[in-house]
Amino acid sequence: MPPTVDSTAIHSLIEQALRTVNAKILENHVFEPDLPLAGTGGVLDSIDTILFLEETEDLFSERMGVPVTLVTETVFERRPNPFQSVRSLTAYIAEVLAGHEKVEGDSDFK
Repeated sequence: MPPTVDSTAIHSLIEQALRTVNAKILENHVFEPDLPLAGTGGVLDSIDTILFLEETEDLFSERMGVPVTLVTETVFERRPNPFQSVRSLTAYIAEVLAGHEKVEGDSDFK
């Protein structure tokens, strides 16, 4: 059975992955649900996006105790793009971790 996880835990690990990949991002931007990550207007360039996704997978595997794969053959066909913002990535990770069940708690954070 996949672990149950709340949105606050997901946000925390996403923030940690961003800090690990490029600490300057969070010096210049507020970490919030609508922070654009990848794509047009995103805070990550193509190399940082790859490093960030790898770091995020590693953190979730280490902290949640289950292997997590965020980049699949079909993920880039999804609309909206799951890597577009913190909010969309949080929703996508919740689906991956919970076997497509809804994440516990609010989708926003303080």
